[in-house]
Amino acid sequence: MSKSRVLHRVRRHLTLGNQFRSVFLNWDKSSSTIILISKKKEKIVVAFTFLQFVVITAKAWSITARTTNLIENILGIAVLTMSLTPFLLRCHTSADHVHVQFLNYIFFTEYVDKVGKQKRLFKYLVLFFDAIEISYYNIATIHLFLVMIFPCQMGLTSSILCTAENGFQKGIIAKSFFAVLEFLIFIQGCAGGGYYMIILLLTGVIFLWIECDTFIKRCKIGTAGQIGYRKVQILKKYRMPAHVSRFS
Repeated sequence: MSKSRVLHRVRRHLTLGNQFRSVFLNWDKSSSTIILISKKKEKIVVAFTFLQFVVITAKAWSITARTTNLIENILGIAVLTMSLTPFLLRCHTSADHVHVQFLNYIFFTEYVDKVGKQKRLFKYLVLFFDAIEISYYNIATIHLFLVMIFPCQMGLTSSILCTAENGFQKGIIAKSFFAVLEFLIFIQGCAGGGYYMIILLLTGVIFLWIECDTFIKRCKIGTAGQIGYRKVQILKKYRMPAHVSRFS
């Protein structure tokens, strides 16, 4: 049951990523497996990634182009970092078949123990998924309100239209546009960055740890077999960087 709950969170995260065009994978209801998105949708994801890059560049320019006090600079860098970090965590700009194989393998391969440490790990992972997804919307909403209340705050895209003398003079429509842009771009970046960090890296490490722990326990009691060893090897290879795995 715990493993199915983790899969449910992964499916929900992939759905969020597809809604905001930030991941290259999707859940296929007909086959009940994880698949790659179509080539057309892949191009859309790349286009939105480029849009995110443009927005982050504008944020960085808003900090470097204006001379203000130290506190405003620090706040601007903090706002920029919240958008830049998830963007940098998106390790790919194209689909990767290895990701599909890896996720389908860990979720549709039987594991041994369903109690104890493994059950607790799955429980904590589910809670972490929920907390992270809530934080996406909370922080994105903060970005939205910051634009509406402090449009000239450095690190926000709206600040590029501010002047030192008169501040933001473009009206409520322009302010609303930048507020929505900040909201959407932040969630897009988090959904993409979260996919790589939470679904691939964190979930992969947890499943690798479970298989290693199970294999070690079986070795101690003399019941370890070739299948268990191969499962550990497969998970280890999937979690290794590509330039390393080629030489393993």
